[in-house]
Amino acid sequence: MRAKFYFLCLFLGLNMSMLTSQTWQSFDPGYPDPNLGCSSISLVNKNVVWAAHSHYTVTDSLFGFFVDSLARVTKTTDGGTTWNQYFVPIGNPAFIANLMAIDENTAWICGIDGGSGGSKVLKTSDGGQNWDLQTGAAYDPSSSWVNFVHFWNKDFGITMGDPRDGEFEVYTTKDGGVQWTRVSGDHIPNPISGEFGYNGDYEVVGNTIWFGTNKGRIFRSYDFGENWEVFESGLPDGSFDMGDNLHGFFAYNDFDNFKTKMNFTRDGGENWTELNTLPENGNFWLNDIEFIPESDAIIMTTVNNSLITGLFRTWVSYNDGAQWTILDHSSDNMGWLKFLDPETGWSGRLQALSGPSSLFKYVGQPLIKNESLIWEEHDPGYAVPNLGCSSIDVVNKDVVWSAHAHYLVNDSLYGYFVDSLSRVARTMDGGQTWKISQVPLGNPAFIANITAIDANTAWLCGIDGGGGGSKIFKTEDAGSTWKHQTTAAWDPQVSWVDFVHFWSPAKGITMGDPREGEFEIYHTANGGQFWTRVSGDKIPDPLPGEFGYNNDFDVVGNTIWFGTNKGRIYRSSNSGTNWEVFESGLPDGSFDFGSNMHGIFYYVDFLSFKTSLRISKDGGTTWSNLTTIPEDGNFRMNSLEYISGSNTIIMTTINNSLTHGVFRTWVSKDDGETWTQIDEGTNVLFMDFISPTVGWGGQPQMLNGPSYLYKYIGSSLTGLLDIHSLEATVEIYPNPADHFINVQIDGSNFNEFLILLNDAQGRLMYKNTVNGIDFINHVIPIEKFSSGLYTLTVSDTKGSTTRKVIKQ
Repeated sequence: MRAKFYFLCLFLGLNMSMLTSQTWQSFDPGYPDPNLGCSSISLVNKNVVWAAHSHYTVTDSLFGFFVDSLARVTKTTDGGTTWNQYFVPIGNPAFIANLMAIDENTAWICGIDGGSGGSKVLKTSDGGQNWDLQTGAAYDPSSSWVNFVHFWNKDFGITMGDPRDGEFEVYTTKDGGVQWTRVSGDHIPNPISGEFGYNGDYEVVGNTIWFGTNKGRIFRSYDFGENWEVFESGLPDGSFDMGDNLHGFFAYNDFDNFKTKMNFTRDGGENWTELNTLPENGNFWLNDIEFIPESDAIIMTTVNNSLITGLFRTWVSYNDGAQWTILDHSSDNMGWLKFLDPETGWSGRLQALSGPSSLFKYVGQPLIKNESLIWEEHDPGYAVPNLGCSSIDVVNKDVVWSAHAHYLVNDSLYGYFVDSLSRVARTMDGGQTWKISQVPLGNPAFIANITAIDANTAWLCGIDGGGGGSKIFKTEDAGSTWKHQTTAAWDPQVSWVDFVHFWSPAKGITMGDPREGEFEIYHTANGGQFWTRVSGDKIPDPLPGEFGYNNDFDVVGNTIWFGTNKGRIYRSSNSGTNWEVFESGLPDGSFDFGSNMHGIFYYVDFLSFKTSLRISKDGGTTWSNLTTIPEDGNFRMNSLEYISGSNTIIMTTINNSLTHGVFRTWVSKDDGETWTQIDEGTNVLFMDFISPTVGWGGQPQMLNGPSYLYKYIGSSLTGLLDIHSLEATVEIYPNPADHFINVQIDGSNFNEFLILLNDAQGRLMYKNTVNGIDFINHVIPIEKFSSGLYTLTVSDTKGSTTRKVIKQ
């Protein structure tokens, strides 16, 4: 309705609408036969990729899904630019279980010959031109069913099939498959009644190999498959993936209810616990999940049942599934995820009703968690997950209050209320520990803002959507109890509170949208025990349809401002007693002022992904365009904050480019005339800074996961870019540079230095923290950077220096 909900909608749906073409690049391997589904992918290196395809129809009475002999293999040796296709003589009808390659010439494939040949393992040594049947694995033509073949190198391999003669059928080879030896039944636990494996459902980490079954069990061997043990996953069926010898997922698709359940192990599969932090509460079918080598990342592809939010999606988690971010939503159904490293990955299109047999190359940002050098992550520890930060107030370097709530776009009246999860977190030790409280605002409820004056005393305002309307609550015991202050005479039906603020334990103000033709503003001189409405003749009249936004106000001394949806700024120089109003020159938006009475008004065009800025240097009376916006304003503003006592501004934005980072932090030292990006990867909203070194931000509501708060831990925001010169001597060479830059820092004592490299547009291209005694030599690789002018900044806690660098 009136509060700043368009921001909330943005964050709830952001990643669903902006990353459609930057994650996967489609390749058609060029089969002469249309509409083949990918059955398996094997990656050798960045250039050599093998994939197996076949075609199925549920028509065969015996096997249920064979239709023809279209068992095909494709291969690229140049990263997908060109492809060669090969026919594999498995049988007619045929079913491919999996494909395993070790180089561009050597590969094995296994599957079922439905024409009476049964299970088969075939090998090529000439790049796929010819395939030789390996008969040493003595699968029975009538009763065996092969599930996978795997090779550690050209000699050591294993193949596994469903139970025969009361035992799972496992064979090993030490000569590339010329001879296969069946693993004795006393080396592998007995199957339970009706138990079998799935094609391609196995994992290998070093010498350890696992396979899963339709009974939700996991078999594990530490010695290349010679000896086995079995464990219960806790789910009735499903598939799995292991990231190392300890961590793994087991997932079960409930196809009838369009639901996925997932368990997680931290001990190699011996014990499993429920993962209750799946995105969208698991209301999807899982296609595939894959741990990314050389990274903490886990990537997952899913099938959703919503045409509005996208049927097919790609997700990533960097914390064992505790929190997920959507990378992509597309029109293609992708499975068989395989990654070699954070940059090299492929997937295959599952068989569709029509269309090409597409393969997809990962072309997104490297799947490595961007460890921020300036934002320190804090989880306040709410019992309920996935709350978004609504407001944050920093009292001093130790005491911080933050309000959180949960929203969903489903309420017919207010549009976004969902429940009574109005929570407050408070720390009095700089974020080491947090006290959690619940505010009885209402059900459903919406938080406008929180304001505090010490570690015990705070006020919170918001809307009780259950009929109670606007409310103000106060705590004097650090949130243990919250008392409703009833003397601010809000009308339960038409009032809408936007903020509450206190200058001292006694002196405060609260403001709401127009009622009876005037903005609704109340004063208190006794901590909120009594509130008195400011007379309408002291406030300029609102325009038709004009209202304020929650938490959209600023205070410098006794001067207070609030903004409106008409792009206007109301200002009072006497703590809200008398008001005047000014035009910002923008149609809508939000703002912030600094202690020097300079301010920025910003407007976000969500449809075009564009931000406009205007600046005032007279407290909001007049405004002019700010044309020096980074990237020409092609981003969505998250938050903007003036640093007290300076012309320095810190700004957080959302970009629509995975290549350059979705979430970024920028700094300007000169009222927005020039900008420098100092961080990327951290989604920060509702910042509050009380000095150049003390500031916090809150994470908006995401699709799932913890309700993070972020503490600023970077260099002084005024000292980072100007004021003092760096005492240490800095030299760089070569310059111009082609492949790398050497940075030499010569100081007299042990110190820590922040190194930033920004391009000509201010975008952060490289960052690192280095430390040492006396002499430090640091190398920055720049081979992949575009040619042009770059700025290198080296700073410590006392000062900084910059150098211009040319990339040839």
